[in-house]
Amino acid sequence: MKRILAICDTEEEYVRKLMRYLNECKQIPFEVQAYTNLEVFLEAAQKNPPTMLLISVELMDAIIQDLGIENIVLLSQGELVGVFGEYPSIVKYQAASGIMREVMQYYMGSMQAVSAIVGVKQCQILGIYSPVKGCGKTSFSLALAGLYGSQKRVLYLNLEGQSGFSRFIKENEAADITDALYYFRQQRECSLERIFGIIQQIDNFFYIPPAFYEEDIKSVDGQEWEAFLKLIAEKAGYEEIVLDIGDAARGIGRILNLCNKIFMPVKEDLISQAKLSEGMEALIASGYGELKERILQVKMEPLIETSTSDIWNIVKNETYLKWVRGLIE
Repeated sequence: MKRILAICDTEEEYVRKLMRYLNECKQIPFEVQAYTNLEVFLEAAQKNPPTMLLISVELMDAIIQDLGIENIVLLSQGELVGVFGEYPSIVKYQAASGIMREVMQYYMGSMQAVSAIVGVKQCQILGIYSPVKGCGKTSFSLALAGLYGSQKRVLYLNLEGQSGFSRFIKENEAADITDALYYFRQQRECSLERIFGIIQQIDNFFYIPPAFYEEDIKSVDGQEWEAFLKLIAEKAGYEEIVLDIGDAARGIGRILNLCNKIFMPVKEDLISQAKLSEGMEALIASGYGELKERILQVKMEPLIETSTSDIWNIVKNETYLKWVRGLIE
């Protein structure tokens, strides 16, 4: 069943610009529908209630309340009081990116609350790690996130020092995983709402923008990664977390120990095999030898290059995806 975000406001130009932005940014998991006539919206909503309604406070009334829409956010020009003060509100006249970020905060916050009440399937953490450099680990991780994301609610997390994402994300991100960790350090259990505001979406999966500076990743120890990842896995409402782990992350054994499955991309040349052997010996020496039972070594097929410079298109190559799909089915 498709998820619908309905926008209802009588200002036609405002609605048109907001709808265009939301459709173009592709960072929200909704089909966006816009209405400038309340009666037309009511007729449509009675047949197919939207997942979330963004409506001007002037149009909000008891009839809207009776529609049974789970997520209603009011477009307001000031503080709400009285009858509709119970609903969350967004400042109407602000940058569309700010509206989108707040909409996702409210939606993901409500998903978290529903998950706590009705229960969800236990979140699976899929770790992708290799002591071998240049093995296609990140391309494999992104393809994995995309494949799982077509059926489940998936979050991709990159724990590398230099992920290269700044070259592929078209808009500069205001916040990244280091900000998420900062909020976590400050508030722990109460940090999720602020972390939700950082999470972005590409195609059919979510991600937190990776760190730009390697030192930011190196400053986080294994115990903190463990606590942070457990919070996300247990409270954020995702079914799968795809964890792209680089050598800059401290406490790799501890991080891998959280993973239900571990994919280890490898190459067959002599040096790569030597690095692989040393990496496995290091895990055993650090007390994580039992992880060997969860590790699936993946002999990487070369990623079929295309003329595009957009990594999102590269990892959607059908031949490559078919190969990845064969590994996980």
